[in-house]
Amino acid sequence: MEKILRVRIAPVPVSTEEVSEDLVLSPGAPGPLAGFQVDYEAVTLIETPLTVRRQMHLFDSSETLRLVLALCLSGPTAAREYLIRISGFQREPSPDAIQELDLRPGAAGFCWSWDADGSSAYAAFARHNLVASLEGRLSTVRAIARAIDDSVRGVKTIPTMQAGPGTNPQRLGPVAPGARLDLPTTDIPNTQLFFVGSGGAVNRDPAQAGRYYYRAGLQRGLQKLEAFRVGRGLLPVRTPIEIKIA
Repeated sequence: MEKILRVRIAPVPVSTEEVSEDLVLSPGAPGPLAGFQVDYEAVTLIETPLTVRRQMHLFDSSETLRLVLALCLSGPTAAREYLIRISGFQREPSPDAIQELDLRPGAAGFCWSWDADGSSAYAAFARHNLVASLEGRLSTVRAIARAIDDSVRGVKTIPTMQAGPGTNPQRLGPVAPGARLDLPTTDIPNTQLFFVGSGGAVNRDPAQAGRYYYRAGLQRGLQKLEAFRVGRGLLPVRTPIEIKIA
């Protein structure tokens, strides 16, 4: 199935731009998700490829909708691969059921229905380094995919080569091998923190909600982490952290 999907999006050139402005899609507010309410919502950070993923289960008076928005921090090429991978995990439709997703030039996408009446369908697309996938009624997922794509087209972008943390590292320590070091936190509402690194372990503090600590490894020297602060959208505030173990 992945081979079929690659052929579908091959004619669309890979973007050389990345999203540099946060995209916030709020159910119930004006925009693509107006009229829907949230039943479930979760934000995760995937390390390979490095991706911020927001999953929503939505409903209105007549239908339900599953939406995944993903910002691939490794760039547009990684976003294309992520699009293929998550779509390849779906139940395979008949080959003639896969249709073009009617989006403006620059987006790569497709959709299909598992049922003849379009009651159970899937749509997904990538523009720049953002990926969206939707499950629901065919007419709904097509319409909302187009509306989300229009929103993506409206945000600021920068050339891929300029993307990245772009800030000086925050230096912490020294900390002894095997010891605990409390990590910086945030009191900003509707914000979640994620950490990526090696040479130790980052854990949630069981005694204090929203706090994290670093458990140093046994190797002395400089270890590097990166903190990702995600608000109501997808674009994280990235902070490199250097920890001296001595």
